[in-house]
Amino acid sequence: MKRIPLFSVLFLITSACVPLRADTVIQIPLASTLTTRSVTTLTDGKLVTWLIGIDGGGGGNGYLTTAASLFVGDKAPHALPDSGIIAANARHPEIVLNYSNANGTGNQTRPVNGAGDFTFAVPQAKYSKLFLYFTSAEGASSLTFTLTYADSSATVNVELPDYYNDLSATDPVLFYVVKDLAKWSKANKMTEATHHNIDGVELHPAPGKILTGVKVAKTLKGYLVFWGATGIATTPVSLRLPPGDARTGAGTGAIRTLKVTGMGGAGPVLSGTGLEAFSAAGRRQGAAHVSVPPRK
Repeated sequence: MKRIPLFSVLFLITSACVPLRADTVIQIPLASTLTTRSVTTLTDGKLVTWLIGIDGGGGGNGYLTTAASLFVGDKAPHALPDSGIIAANARHPEIVLNYSNANGTGNQTRPVNGAGDFTFAVPQAKYSKLFLYFTSAEGASSLTFTLTYADSSATVNVELPDYYNDLSATDPVLFYVVKDLAKWSKANKMTEATHHNIDGVELHPAPGKILTGVKVAKTLKGYLVFWGATGIATTPVSLRLPPGDARTGAGTGAIRTLKVTGMGGAGPVLSGTGLEAFSAAGRRQGAAHVSVPPRK
């Protein structure tokens, strides 16, 4: 049968819950989890320099977007995509990292220096896969992931290598999100030209359970930076943000923003009241990015 092109839906909701069809790729909303900026962007024609970096306990170096790298004179950028969007490939679905040149103020990352942990909620659903994105500097980071379900929890241990190390193409857990990056000082001066990565971790939640949250804990060794998470839901998903949440403004209970691209004549994926234009380049903190696979 004829396949309809991939839909890409960006939306932000308030107190209303909107069910999505099964087998959707969910970019996990992390506005309350991320705490700082580790990427220098080029926003409104000016550099917005990273605050807490990817090594040196946070004071060493950061990454740049491609536009920022070109702006400071790099002739052959090994830099991050300007939009924060990483295209899907055979190893992972589309990824939307929490930075873009269009956003010069929002938090991008969550560092953990030494032993520590953090948690984040996920849109409640059954998931076949969960992908999380990190850098580890000053060596590897020993991580324990606690997956919390509606009725129980389970842990998974992963040794995340240093961000300079190469990954095996056949590793079932670890993969590259972006590889071969340059790193830059707080003055946006290149300190190393290549070979640094953002790595991904693939987890497999219990297929018959509703996943509600994730805890990431690390031991003393390594300096960890968390960049984002993506899940593949196998049941309908409802996303909820409370009324008056700072990410949405005064809640009205309606869908606040929605844009559907790549429609291919298939018609809207979602509908609702109070729809506004919303694009990847101008996405707000707390938005969920949902990619709906083609119908067969």
